[in-house]
Amino acid sequence: MKISLSKLSQFVTRKWDRGTRMRVVYIGVGLATLAVSFLCVYLSHLLFLSEEGRLFDRDKYIAVNIPSAGHVSSTLSLATRVDLYAQTKTVGAAREPFPGEIARDEALEIVSAMWANKLAEHVPSGSRTMYSGDDPAVLTEQRRSQAILRDFYNDETGARLSLWNVQLYAISRAGETYTLSVLLDSRTGEPYYASFSLFENVNSDSIYSGITAFCEALGFADVALATATIKSFEDGITISLPLDENVMLQKHCYYGAEYVMELVKR
Repeated sequence: MKISLSKLSQFVTRKWDRGTRMRVVYIGVGLATLAVSFLCVYLSHLLFLSEEGRLFDRDKYIAVNIPSAGHVSSTLSLATRVDLYAQTKTVGAAREPFPGEIARDEALEIVSAMWANKLAEHVPSGSRTMYSGDDPAVLTEQRRSQAILRDFYNDETGARLSLWNVQLYAISRAGETYTLSVLLDSRTGEPYYASFSLFENVNSDSIYSGITAFCEALGFADVALATATIKSFEDGITISLPLDENVMLQKHCYYGAEYVMELVKR
């Protein structure tokens, strides 16, 4: 298409009304803004590419992200999460669960089942009550509970593990407060730690009590207690039970007070 010079000259030199001039100005400003935006994005992309190697090729970044690099949306293996649990000691503020995390009621349900199972395991053979004379059914009926979700951090690597802090408690016949405190994975509901204050029920006859309930909550239905090793210390013992080739359960029994169970790497 040919445009004569005279017509082009008329287009350039003609007088536009105020509305037309404002539209032209707005269109020009819009196009200029769009061009600047694309330019900024392009420059940012170039800067990122130039810094990518230095930014991500760090030991701290690799330590946190490499385990899940191949499975972005998958749950990490139990061994990897136990390793994170051992590293994350800084406790964050209480918060509400995000999508994909188990709800408070579900966390309470898991620990309530552990409470009932653990109490039952402290009933001697042929008896209906525990060593202390307490009835597990009564303690279960009278229990109280609370659950708080917190993030646990590693200040050096930035690794984070979200855990439900669940506590159940009840008053015994002797007026003592029996408590069960558990740390649960916020996504899988698996326990990493549990402490159970049972006073006189924690004795040399009940050293294996509670292990089965803890392992069942982890998904290990048939654990071989015969593979466990026992080490004595003042006022108690430590039981170490391999769960697989990477993870071990340790139970520390403090006679006359409590026992503590925790997952550790082998």
